[in-house]
Amino acid sequence: QNDRLDSTFQIIGLQFTGATKSAIWVDRAGTDERSTFLQPKFSNCIFYNNRNTEDHAFGGAVFINNGSPIFESCVFDSNYVNGIGGAIGIRSDLATVRRTHIRSSTFTNNMSHHLSSQTWTPRGSAIMITGDATATIVNSVFENNISLEEGSGQNGGKGAIVTDEDWGSSLPESDYILIIDRCVIKNNTIIANANTYGAGLYISKPARITNNLIVNNEAICTANTGTQQLGTGVFVGLQSRHNNNGNEIFGRTYIINNTIANNIQRYSNGNLNDRGGGLWFSESDMNGEVWVFNNVIWGNESGGQRNINDNLPGSIYIDHNDIQFSSEDSWPDGSTMFDIDPMFSDTTKENFTLTSASTLIGA
Repeated sequence: QNDRLDSTFQIIGLQFTGATKSAIWVDRAGTDERSTFLQPKFSNCIFYNNRNTEDHAFGGAVFINNGSPIFESCVFDSNYVNGIGGAIGIRSDLATVRRTHIRSSTFTNNMSHHLSSQTWTPRGSAIMITGDATATIVNSVFENNISLEEGSGQNGGKGAIVTDEDWGSSLPESDYILIIDRCVIKNNTIIANANTYGAGLYISKPARITNNLIVNNEAICTANTGTQQLGTGVFVGLQSRHNNNGNEIFGRTYIINNTIANNIQRYSNGNLNDRGGGLWFSESDMNGEVWVFNNVIWGNESGGQRNINDNLPGSIYIDHNDIQFSSEDSWPDGSTMFDIDPMFSDTTKENFTLTSASTLIGA
């Protein structure tokens, strides 16, 4: 247990700026599953203008490998990676899942960039989570982060918070599930010359996405023809995994009490493109359960199916939501689903609270 650092080890009130690789590494060496967690706590710290310029790098300001750090009341601003994870890159390859905690923090103007001839996509302009790692992200703001594709060839992009499809299927759900709660995810952008997915959230692990405001995110494809753009607000995929006994385990994702509004996907010439500007469920990677309850999905823009899939793939349970144009589809239960103007207070000032006149209150 010589590698132990727990949350009694704290870094408070420091500014990390100008690093030419990740400013902070939380990297637990070794493969001994019995060892304790590497869990330093960063409070009231600022991570500003750190630039990880190595080709296909991971983590512009912070690199986390098999650790469980805590970030509380921190600012991540204008960090850059020529790779994935503009502010934070999180990964784990241990069977015991490592959970990063992010509380009451802001992520603004961070960038995931692709500028090379190698074939990969910029993703996670704020946070990228891979392997068996997971996170609890609460009461935080993600704004004006950008995934920018400028490399040679046809490469796409993914948005502000991105995961891969791996998860710790040998553990209880409470250990591996990703939690994103009470966050504001707005004005994040993907610019790419090929396919774009999830400018706000791209989630392929089991997740609990609750009480968030996900608005005004944008995906722009510079190819102007023949490319796929899906789920600019939220893109959801979910694949099964096998546990240590070889049994297939099916995960669950919960999408509850969110506002997903005014997200847009388009070509750079201004033409709207493809489907699911608000919320999109992958048509090829849905092998688990998704529960969708008490959300407002409204005013999103794409070439078609502007707010959600016309036909829901896989085991998706959806009820008590207000989804624009859903009354035109065959799947909603009209007695418990709504397609009525939510009457936001003032979207021009990004005030998406409901007015007192909204018929959704108490519905």
